[in-house]
Amino acid sequence: MIYRYISWKDFRPIELQFHKKRGKSEQKTEIATDFISLDTETSTNFDKSKAWIYQWCFSYPSEDEGVRYLVYGRRPSELTEVMIRIHEKNDLSKFKKLICFVHNLSYDYTYFHKYLQEGFNSAGEILAVGPHRLISYNMDGIEFRDSLKIAQKSLYKWCKDLNTKHNKLKGLIDYSKTRYQDSKLDRNDWRYMFRDVVCLDEAITEQLHVHHDKIWTMPLTITGYARRTAKKNFFKKYHRNRDYFTGKRLNYEKFSFCRREFAGAITHGNREHIDMTVIVSELQKKFKRLDIRIKHRDFVSHYPSQQKTKYCPAGPFRLWFDKRKNKNKDKSLQDLDELYKKGYCYLAAITFDNMRIKKGITLPYAQTAKFQEGKLEKLYLDTDNGRILNMKGESVVVVNELDLKWLRKQYDFEYEIETVYISKMGAFPDFIQDTVDQYFEGKSVTKKIEHDLKASGMSEFDLEVREAHRQNLIEKGLLNAIYGMTATSPIRYTFTEADNGEWNKERLTPEDIEKKLNDFYDKKGNFMNYELGLWTTAHARDELMTLVELIGYENFLYGDTDSIFYISTPEVEERIENLNRKWREEADEKEYYITIEGKKVYYHQFEDEGEDIIEFRFLHSKCYAYVTADGELHTTIAGVKDVGRHNNNRAAELGDIDNLTAGTIFNDCGGTIIKYNPRGEDISAHIEEIDGHEIELSQYAIIMDSTKELHNSIESIEFTTFWEASEDAGL
Repeated sequence: MIYRYISWKDFRPIELQFHKKRGKSEQKTEIATDFISLDTETSTNFDKSKAWIYQWCFSYPSEDEGVRYLVYGRRPSELTEVMIRIHEKNDLSKFKKLICFVHNLSYDYTYFHKYLQEGFNSAGEILAVGPHRLISYNMDGIEFRDSLKIAQKSLYKWCKDLNTKHNKLKGLIDYSKTRYQDSKLDRNDWRYMFRDVVCLDEAITEQLHVHHDKIWTMPLTITGYARRTAKKNFFKKYHRNRDYFTGKRLNYEKFSFCRREFAGAITHGNREHIDMTVIVSELQKKFKRLDIRIKHRDFVSHYPSQQKTKYCPAGPFRLWFDKRKNKNKDKSLQDLDELYKKGYCYLAAITFDNMRIKKGITLPYAQTAKFQEGKLEKLYLDTDNGRILNMKGESVVVVNELDLKWLRKQYDFEYEIETVYISKMGAFPDFIQDTVDQYFEGKSVTKKIEHDLKASGMSEFDLEVREAHRQNLIEKGLLNAIYGMTATSPIRYTFTEADNGEWNKERLTPEDIEKKLNDFYDKKGNFMNYELGLWTTAHARDELMTLVELIGYENFLYGDTDSIFYISTPEVEERIENLNRKWREEADEKEYYITIEGKKVYYHQFEDEGEDIIEFRFLHSKCYAYVTADGELHTTIAGVKDVGRHNNNRAAELGDIDNLTAGTIFNDCGGTIIKYNPRGEDISAHIEEIDGHEIELSQYAIIMDSTKELHNSIESIEFTTFWEASEDAGL
């Protein structure tokens, strides 16, 4: 592709071609067959009290095939002017759209949308999943889409993974320098911005190519790819699958039970080792055993494995017990055990009181957040990094059979069962399993190709290896996206931004939610039952806990979703391999595998990462480090960048594993925070004099360098106020 530079003053857009989308509505939507990519550059004054756009650029097709314009300017009013020209030339509207990609739309939108609103005399339409979290913004047919939602990675990483011709010119310009809209920009300023637009153009083009898409078929988010494949598999046996989907319809109360049970993965460390460096040589001396090691194992494709090998609610939920209707009749935990033995899943609302953790439990299961949400009056909690050790007071929590299994194993408590819904157990539906198989095979095949190429003597820089690696990343991303699709709530809230910049979330009554649920199940294009995501995560938590228990709570060091660091002995390894062998035998019997060149690749295995770890230390969830025998320090620290300012990396800034402790401060890798306009400040499109320069500005979002100080998060808290565990906790 050849790019030609053209100033906004000289730019005259050509008329685009449009594709009419299929559909049953009388008013067919038309989408331009080409797209544009937009990037803006922003700056702040010395004290970072104001910020503005000082440079912008977007791509646009030209009259000549294989040639695109790079249209550039300095001010948001100029950007608005050329967008109006494009709009008028192509007669754009709600039903005739041009897609404009912006990487991290939420940021750029903040700066330019007030100018667009004024120029188009329209508020536009926002699709957002939260305040300052846009998916798209439609301004009278120019639909700005966030390419970050498709890539789920930085533009630099996306281009690298896609192996595009160009990549960002990282580090070329100094962002700390203040640039005004009338500042003279040097060659590097322009090169940097033009390259960003070219990179985004190439990434979108390559994304369309690898997924065999056109602009009008490209999904809005990364989970859309998996959703599309699953939907195709769903329609292969449409009537049977449609009956399955609608037959499991949730009403308001069943949905609220699902929302209250839903929980993510387990991420936790053994509190007996918190803020302590565990050293292999010292363990060997202490226990007088030279065969002690520290190991790290991961589950193979953890969430897909659950959907392939485990059960889920296969029928509609029906009310089995309601204390409100049976005031003189109680149910016991043994009654729930009988339900499980008879092949039922359940959602049970249970009042828990006076919970006490049992001796030796180093990975507590009970989430502080859930018990806070369900508290009846005051709760007195002794917590361990977001998990409960002891609790005084009553809390009503919704659990399924897997949750209750671990609460009973780990805690003593008093209880009263309030309400129970049950559903017959069954396998995950075929269309889900077929989608999992398809992407698991794709991931496994491309991984083998990459491995074989490297084994033949090629390096990671050779073109064939890079292409195999790219394909593997694509297939792996698609496989992982399946869970996100299954865990998406059928109730989506609308977020809007008021004229004063305040964000508002839609308020829904139970009647509103009931109506939305009915609309969801009645719509022919919908097909995913929400509870499938719930049981996926529940099984994943159960599997992690099972391995921790098998390894031994005393040997457990740290676990995160699908991986465990632990103190290893030959006895522990034998127990793990016996379980792996049992899983493989089950897989052979039930065909929980795919075959590549006659060799079976199994789901449901707990694999050794092969790292020779000599030291391990953690401080809290998502904050750990370890040293391997080659002396390399590996770090994972939430809120601390892998590579920060001055090209410093996280491990280098930490320096030593023993520095992973409360009070340590990361300066270069401390990340960033975003500062939005303070309340009451003028956010309309206007001109202000700043440092002697006339600046067009409106809203802003200043990305500010920050430091990160490490803290020890164990604490005891008395909760006395209402707390929302999630955005929908009011259900």
